[in-house]
Amino acid sequence: MEESWGEPTSLTVRCGFLAGAVMVTASGELDLDTVPELERRVAAALEAATACTSATVVVVDLTSVSYLDSSGLNMLVRCHELACRHHLALHVVASDRRVLRPIHATELQHVLLLYPTTAEALAPPTT
Repeated sequence: MEESWGEPTSLTVRCGFLAGAVMVTASGELDLDTVPELERRVAAALEAATACTSATVVVVDLTSVSYLDSSGLNMLVRCHELACRHHLALHVVASDRRVLRPIHATELQHVLLLYPTTAEALAPPTT
């Protein structure tokens, strides 16, 4: 008899262009099982932005993410570093405390460019 430890986690990822940025929108849970898919999609978005002369920002929208563990935090740091190597900005959109709490607990808010809304992440920088 097989024992089940619960339902498998799921993650949905959508990608596209919006307002001169490459958007990656995730919904579901970010954990060890689902992080590789999101990381692959963010890396592809960074490549697309590099190839597109008008896109200088990749926005990772986590507003519909309900869980973020340490593997998700590590993935965000790796994607931030990859964006820096491509001379791009990686904007992370998060407003749910279930996502913000681990980011703030690890002080990654000082590393990642965090925004509470997609509109703010897409807004041109103010000088």
